[in-house]
Formats: sequence, C-alpha cells, structure tokens
Amino acid sequence: IVLNSLTSGEFISKGLSVVSSGGRFVEISKRGVWDSSQVAAVRPDVSYFVVDLVKESIEQPGLINSMLQGLKDKLSNGLLQPPPIKVFPLEEVIDAFRYMQQAKHIGKIVVSQTQLADARTKKPLSFRSGASYLITGGMGGLGLLVANWMVSKGAKHLVLLGRRSPDDAIRKKITELEMAGASVVVEKADVSDLESMTRVLHKIEQSNIPLAGVIHSAGMLSDGVLQNQSWSSFEQVMAPKVQGAWHLHQLTQNQPLDFFVLFSSAASLLGSPGQGNHSAANGFLDGLAHYRRTMGLPGLSIHWGAVSQVGEAAERGADMRVSKQGMGVISPTQVLESLELLMSGEDVEVGVVPLEWSGWQERLAQWPFLADWQETIQTTSETSKSEFLLKLEATAPNERRSLLVAHVRRQLALVLGINNPESIALATGFFDLGMDSLSSVELRNKLQSSLDCSLPSSLAFDYPTVEKLVDYLVKYVVAQESSDTLVTKSTETKNDQKQEKLLTNTKELSEEQLEELINQEFSLLIDE
Repeated sequence: IVLNSLTSGEFISKGLSVVSSGGRFVEISKRGVWDSSQVAAVRPDVSYFVVDLVKESIEQPGLINSMLQGLKDKLSNGLLQPPPIKVFPLEEVIDAFRYMQQAKHIGKIVVSQTQLADARTKKPLSFRSGASYLITGGMGGLGLLVANWMVSKGAKHLVLLGRRSPDDAIRKKITELEMAGASVVVEKADVSDLESMTRVLHKIEQSNIPLAGVIHSAGMLSDGVLQNQSWSSFEQVMAPKVQGAWHLHQLTQNQPLDFFVLFSSAASLLGSPGQGNHSAANGFLDGLAHYRRTMGLPGLSIHWGAVSQVGEAAERGADMRVSKQGMGVISPTQVLESLELLMSGEDVEVGVVPLEWSGWQERLAQWPFLADWQETIQTTSETSKSEFLLKLEATAPNERRSLLVAHVRRQLALVLGINNPESIALATGFFDLGMDSLSSVELRNKLQSSLDCSLPSSLAFDYPTVEKLVDYLVKYVVAQESSDTLVTKSTETKNDQKQEKLLTNTKELSEEQLEELINQEFSLLIDE
C-alpha cells in the first residue's frame, strides 16, 4: 500500500513504481491528482483509490476522531515519527508561499508567529545531564573541541572513541573535561569494525545512562591524484566514514536519539583536487543523513571547509591548499557557532565553507549546483576561456608570446599562492617554487580550461619553467601559422630532448607505464 499526498507527477509515478503487483495506491491529495486511466496506463496491475479526507471527516467524524487519537498516542510513545515540517517565521510568509509553489516539498509547511528569523532569539542549545553522548574521532582535534563545547552546554556523560590510546596531551584535556563536571569514558575501538562497535554500544546500554546523541567525526586522509591512487588507499579513507557511519546507524536506529551528526567535508560538495577518495567517502555520509530522515530518524551531515588550528587537515596545511582553490578557513569558534545553529534547526545537509566568489566564475557557469548564484554574485576573471582566447586571437602575432607568459604566470601564482605573478622568473623551476604532483594537475586543468585544449597530465614535469611551458603552448596550442614568430630559439638539453620524445609516446603507454614515467621525471627534477 502507498498512501500518497505528494502532488508532483514525478513523485506520483515513483510512488506507483514501488507498489507490488496487486497492491493499492491511495491518493489523498487534492492537487495534481491522476485519474484512473492515467494510473492504468502506467500500472494496470495496481488498485487505485482517491480519498477526500475533508468529505470523510464530515461524514464520519467519530471514525476520524478515533484514528487521530490513535496517531496521537503512537506519536507520544515514539512508535511513530511525524512527517518533516518546514517552519517559516511570519515575516518570511512570502518565501513560504514560493517554497510551496514549487510543489517539491515532503511533509508540511508551517508559518509560525512565534519563531523569529533571527537565530539569536532561539533558545540556547543544551544537552541532557542524564544522557550519554558518543563522539567518534573523539580524541582528535575536532572531537575534543566538540566534547569541550558539549560539556559547557550541559553534557555530563561523554564516550570518546578512537583507534589509539590517548597520549599525555589528550589525557590532560580529558582531565580538564572531568574537572568541569563531566564523566568521560575513553573507548579504544575501530569504528569500521562491527564487532568492536557492538561491544561499545552494549557497554553504553549496560551503564543505564541512555545514549541520546552521536557525533561522527572520525576520518583519515590519503591524498593523491586519481591515477596514483590504489584501492587500498580508498579503503583506508572510506572505512571510518562509510563502514563506521553505517555501523553507527545500524546499532542506534532503534534508540530514541536527539541527534545523529555526521562530519562531512566540502570535498563532497565542491570537489577537491587529489581527494577523490575523501570526496566519495563523505558523499556516503551525506546520503546517509537523507536516508535516516526518510526513516523518521535524526540525521545531519555538515560539509565542513578547512578548519584552522585543529584536526588532521590543519596539520597537513589545508589552509594553504584551499586558499589556492578560492576558499577560506573556518576558526574553531566558527565551527562551534555553526554547529549550534545547525543542530538547533531542521536542515539535513549543509555546507559551512567560506568562499572567495571571484575565483569561482567558471564553476558557477558549469555546475548546476552553483548556477543559481550567477545572478546575485558579480565576479571578475581574467582567465575565462572565451575571454582569454578572444584576447589572444585579437593580439598581434608578435605580441602573443608576452600575453601567454603573463597568463601562465597568473595561473601558476593562483595554484601556488604567490601574491605577485610578475615575481616568478621565467627560468625558475616550478618544483623549486613549491609545486607538487597535486598542484601540477591543478595548473594543467586551469590551462586546459582557459585555452580550450587538451594538455598532457605530465605537462608541468615535461616543461617545468614558465619559459619552457610557453614555448610548448606556442608550438602545439597556438595557431601554427604564427608559431615561427613566437617560438624563441633555445638550446635543448639532453634531458629536454628525452622528455620531448617521451611525451610523443605518451599516448601509447598504459596507465602503469605512465605512472612510472611521471615518477621518473619527478625524481629527475628533484636530482637537478
């Protein structure tokens, strides 16, 4: 049986698709209702009923009253979960009607006179003193940050879970939590191991202090360009995120939790060069939050941007990396302020990412996810594909090389975080400037986009200075008829000749051979 109140034709057809043969589809909506012939054309094996609840309420008030009383009792006892409710404050009533007009919402829309738009007027978030709270990754920088905040908000019983025993520095922080009045249990366990997690959850149950919330902040990184990744590196990154989150879901889905918060990443929202495994793992968390909500369970996935001062990403210098991608960093204070706001609301999936929009023009145009921002955000970019190529074509042939030099310098400066592109000497090696394999791919991608062409993945290895790279672009990318004017004569070393020959044969190499070639070239540059 499917009881339907969704008005979109897409939802109706999908609802019909899940009814088993001989099943019943009961329509209680008043808008966009299908007639029997429409249903028969799609599912002739399904019985279709349209029920007017208003009419039934008038004709059978006693029956409706008893049914509502039964629902009320089951909701009060926690046997049933209410449908999702989207609440708008009275001053946003126009937005509420616009939201309703889209006819894509699930649940009910409520306009409230008491809820104010200003989040500062909300009742401060607090935690129950008689309940336990589990934090995975609880002995990491983010986990301890959240633990301290929860204790300040009234939590008295914390379970901090991690793969390793706490060192002296962590023990000191745990002691501080205990001095603040909290009971802290440290569990050494791998969240991706079902047997270990079953043991941990059983111990919490036996403590007679019921589990009321889960913060899943466990994770690890193993960055690298995709062609250099192995399935082993994917497994290492995905285990704590995917298996860990799923174990937590399975083991707690029958418990009346107040919240189930998953620490996802901006990588699964906006992408992140060299973090394909990290993006995929966090994408699972996002889907799990939505899945839990469809089951009537709490679920919130937060796409955190790079956090300064705490966590593994901060230790790896993520602030420098994301600044090259047009992103800022989040302070620990901002993390806690955002967490409190989101845990007090009804959102399922939210990104907390400072963005420098001027560096996102191309992605605004290409990504449906960001397309709506184009009308409201004014951006400027000298590297727009159409703009730069038009400018290049309109430039006199004898001046194009200078234009390309300036363009390559700008892209290199963006990738490496160099403030003044003009300070980059033409003959200075990219790897002497701080380039690594990830930023070499980023440079290649930027040039591909702005020049509207395909470039080899080994571009920065084969042409590791501005001068050599521009020579290559002039010869192989810019119109051939002007190349004689643009190309400067330079003495090629034996290594350059070898690299040119290897590049010519790149298309014939297997993935393994290409990876070996890149490693050889990288070693050669380091030796030089």
